[in-house]
This record gives sequence, structure tokens and C-alpha cells, in this order.
Amino acid sequence: MNKLQLLPTTRQKAESRRQKFISAFCFPNFSFSPAFLLSAFCFLLSPLVALAQANANPPERLTYQGFLADGNGVALATNAPKNYDVVFRIWDGQTGGTNAWTEQQTVTVDKGFFSVLLGEGTQVTSPATEPHGALSTLFTNATASDRYVEMTVKGIGAAGADVKILPRLRLLTAPYAYLATKAISANSVDGGAVTSGTVPDVRLSPNVALLNLAQTFTAIPTFGSGLRFSSSIQSIGGNARGGNSVDLQTERSGVNSAVASGPYCVIGGGAGNTASGYAATVAGGYFNTAAGDFSFAAGANAKANHAGSFVWADWQAADFASTTANQFLIRAVGGVGIGTTTPAAALDVNGSVFAGGAANASRFLITGNQIQQYANGTPSDMNLNYNGGNVYVRQKPAAVGEEVLRIVRGSVDINGVTQAGSGYTSQSLGGGFYKITFASPFGSMPTVTVSGRTSRAISLSVDPVTTTNFTVSFHIAQTGDQLSAFGFIAIGPR
Repeated sequence: MNKLQLLPTTRQKAESRRQKFISAFCFPNFSFSPAFLLSAFCFLLSPLVALAQANANPPERLTYQGFLADGNGVALATNAPKNYDVVFRIWDGQTGGTNAWTEQQTVTVDKGFFSVLLGEGTQVTSPATEPHGALSTLFTNATASDRYVEMTVKGIGAAGADVKILPRLRLLTAPYAYLATKAISANSVDGGAVTSGTVPDVRLSPNVALLNLAQTFTAIPTFGSGLRFSSSIQSIGGNARGGNSVDLQTERSGVNSAVASGPYCVIGGGAGNTASGYAATVAGGYFNTAAGDFSFAAGANAKANHAGSFVWADWQAADFASTTANQFLIRAVGGVGIGTTTPAAALDVNGSVFAGGAANASRFLITGNQIQQYANGTPSDMNLNYNGGNVYVRQKPAAVGEEVLRIVRGSVDINGVTQAGSGYTSQSLGGGFYKITFASPFGSMPTVTVSGRTSRAISLSVDPVTTTNFTVSFHIAQTGDQLSAFGFIAIGPR
């Protein structure tokens, strides 16, 4: 007898294959909107990553694969592969929570299927910058068990809106990853557990008995990542040895402590000293700090806090600290002596001193071609030796016991207009008379000398002279003589 077999339709075959495929991977469909569906069928830590130079670290990549279909179950990109911009986010909760990691990728979808490597995308910076660190850091804290992946497909919703796929898919442990869970708890070794051979690293619980002091050790152990002591450590006649730099970091201070924590730094000795800057040096002393790069501190309570600073401090309780980079600071109450062991001032130099720039002091200033001298706030005697050029004296007694002199000099043209000088005003009175008025009066009547610039002989006279002004007149000896200008010098007490 012939048997009839009802063949399934093309749509039924496709649906059957899709259901078998999903069933084979044991993942359900996840609805994310009325219009679209996601079937996530595989999430693995994958060795298939882009070719790169091999190293000892696992690749920072996660394989994520899925199936995209619309609300009617029709796969996206059915006719030909199509690219979609997708944002992947990893949260610490199935709903709400904190966004721990985000990146955007261009994903190629073919008949609904896609596969990406998380970690190869770009950071999301608009409209706000979202976290995008190393994937491995998401699984190393106390909440690592709660990690959920969320997808947002850009521009496929109504009017080009972005569509978020919900619910989020939880990340689960791969079978062999349970080994790492056991390794986390392997933080101790039972007594007698190691009977032969060696162990690369052992954490000792408190009050572990050490070998008898008579035991001979034949090798120096190597610690690649350092040792941490939560209590005190002691050394009797021993030294720290290392092929490279040896750093000792501490969170507490103590007697005879010296902490050199910076790279290439040195502490020569002393107590309470700290060198934390790059290539910093503490020569010795007491509670000194070399925190700046290439800094130097010595003495007591010297703080070289800035790059390139040199600070030496004498024995005083107060800190003596740098205030900016590249300073050379000395605090010495007994004075600094150069060429002498008994300095009589803050700086005592027994020998010559050369200053290429200005030498500035509170009562004596030499700069350029000007010298000013004061003693206790009042002018003092000063001797000047010069070779060429001019010497301008502003405060110099004429003789012992005499008042300090003031000099006013000037030049006035035939119209009474000032040509040179300062400290006075000039005025033409007409008829060959000119009046000179001082800006400030002299202490007593000054001495006035007048000279004229003429083509021929002309006589000049000064009368009268007071502490505030004087009058100049001239007489033409011959017809045709012409006065172009005259000059004067007035000298008198202030």
C-alpha cells in the first residue's frame, strides 16, 4: 500500500530549524519591544581574537552572538547582510543598577544572526562619556556575580529611534572557570602539607613557628611583587639587597624610620626622613622630606617639596620648606660663612664677590650706573670713584656739619620756555627779564649761576634771589646782538 507524507511548508521548515537551533543552545527568546525579538544563543570567553603579539595576559575580549528578528519573527537582513550600529552595555543589575562598561560597534547581521567581539568597539562619548575600561576589571570585585548585558540597536525603531533590547542577558560562569573560584580561597597551607619539594608562594598565618636559628639558609628568596608587613619589622646588622632599586614603603612612622619610596631616590641616614620624588635625595638628619623630583633635603625639618629644590635647615623645631621649583634655600641662625668659620652676619664672605646683575639690599642698592646708600633709614657718607661718564649726586653733604645740598639746573630760551632740567618753572616778564620759580623752596637762599648763549657780548644779571625764585635780566651791548637762551645752576640746602 502506498503511504502519503505531508510535507511541511517552507515557512514551517524555517521555523522548525530555528526552534531546533535555539533549543540546541538552551537559550530562550528575549522580547525587547513590540516590533523586535532577540534570541541570544551563545556567550563565551573566546580564544578567537584579532591577531596580535602574544603575551602572558588573557585577551580583553568576550564573544557575543545572537539572533535579531522583528515582532513577527522575521529575521533582520534576510535578503543580504546589513550593518547596524549597536551599543553594548554591561550593568550590575537586571534592572536599574550602575552601568559598568559601554562600547559601540558596527555589527553585520545576516539572516538575523550576528557575532561580535566585545572589547573591539569604541567608547561612547555622546551625549555623555560612558565607562569603557578593561573587561577583566568587571569581574574582580565583590559584586562580580551580577553582570548583565544590554543591547541598543540604533536607528531601527519608529522615525529612526534607537531600540533597547530587554530584558538584559546575565553573564554566567564557563565550566572551567570554577577553578579560579577555588584558587581564590587557597590563601593558606596547612601544617605538614608540604613534605617535600617547594612552593612558589605561601601566605603564613599568625604565630607560625620559624626554623631554629641554627638552621642554615642556602639561598636568598626572590619576591617579584614585594612583601607587606602589617606589624613592625626589625633588622640587626643586616642590609636590604637587590639587583635593582629597593623600596620600603610604610604607613606608619617610628623610631629610626627612613622611607625611600620614590624611584632612584636615596636616604643617607638619620631618622624620620622621607624621599618620595623621582631621583630625590635626603643626605641625612632628622625628619627631612625630599618630595620634589630631583630635590635635596638635609639638616632638620627641611622640606624640599618642589622639583629641583635644595633645602638645608639648621636645628630648629619649625619646618623650613620650599615654596616653588628650583629654589636653593638655607636656614642657618648662626650665619653662612664663605671663607670664614666665624660669620658675623647672615652671609659673611671672606673674599671678593662678583655680581653680574644688581646687588640689592635693604639699605644699599647698586644697579647699572646708580648707587643709593642709607644707614638706619637716614643718608650716610659715600665715596665715589669714577672713570669717564657722569656722576649724579642726590644726597651728599657739602662738608661736615652742613646741611644736605640740592641742585636745580635748567635751560630757558628767549621766549621763557623751558628747554632742559626739572624742578622749576620759567616765565618771560618782558623787556629782557625772566623769572625762575623753584618747585620746592630751598632751606636757605641758594647760590645761582647764569650763562647765556649769544652771538656777541651780552651781560646777564641775577637779582633778586630768594628761597623760592630768582629773576634774570640781560643787557645788549651792541645793536644787532641776539640772546638765544640762557642756562642756570642753583645750589643750596634742602
